[in-house]
Amino acid sequence: MFQKNKFDLENFYNRGIIVDTNLLILFLVGKYDIDYISKFKITCKYSKKDFEILKNFVNRFKKLIITPHILSELSNLSMKIPEKRLARYFKYFIGILKISDEINIDKNSILLNEYIDKIGVTDVGIMLASENDDFLFITDDIKLAYISLSKGLSVLHFSQIRGGYIWFKKLEYNK
Repeated sequence: MFQKNKFDLENFYNRGIIVDTNLLILFLVGKYDIDYISKFKITCKYSKKDFEILKNFVNRFKKLIITPHILSELSNLSMKIPEKRLARYFKYFIGILKISDEINIDKNSILLNEYIDKIGVTDVGIMLASENDDFLFITDDIKLAYISLSKGLSVLHFSQIRGGYIWFKKLEYNK
């Protein structure tokens, strides 16, 4: 399914991890209320088990890394939570994201990137952040994963984490 790509996962634990927006909102909603995952339109495609897998994986890393574009998308998606839940949810949102590290990518680097019309601003920003600082990132976007792998970036598709590949020190993806 994926092209051959090897890296030592443990090398990334101290550096941190970038989590793509859809998975990060799953992480935030699950921390807020695990039972709400199946009720919220944005996260209902995931299960409680998906959240637990994601949480256990992300918690292995020393820090969570975001870009301003991820933060913006998260905010926009979060605003779809009903108003009666929003204030309490945002306490979790702010608490978790306040301690994350933020990487800024120059807008012109994003806008002039050859993949802008294929994956959009946020995903190009994630790719460039990963490329510039050699960060691992996880995504559930197959197109972003394939493009990133073709560029030699350190990326995991969430299906690989679900499938148990994370328990190996060396990860290998085969097409």
